[in-house]
Amino acid sequence: MTLSSDTLADLAQKQGTPLYVYDGDLIVHRYKELHDFIQWPKLKIYYAMKANYNFAILKLLEKNNAFLDTVSPAEIVLAKKAGYTGDRLLYTANNLTEAEMHQVKKEGVLLN
Repeated sequence: MTLSSDTLADLAQKQGTPLYVYDGDLIVHRYKELHDFIQWPKLKIYYAMKANYNFAILKLLEKNNAFLDTVSPAEIVLAKKAGYTGDRLLYTANNLTEAEMHQVKKEGVLLN
């Protein structure tokens, strides 16, 4: 669905600014388009959660069988609240502490 400038202006006036409006149908379309483009039987596309951790987007991607790349234990918690299981998460972090490593392992998340 494409929103007109008038519609966006009306939303901004009603909701206030800054206002972020996402097109869920387009997000799903692009995800599926990428998935269909790469012909690999065991393909897993990991969405980099740090790019945008909007809960509605995470849930939308989860419903469409996406995987998440996380960079902090807090992102793992949020991902699990959105319905992801540990086997659909990947943990990539700089300066990983031993405590974080054990916590991530306990959550059943693969360490990158």
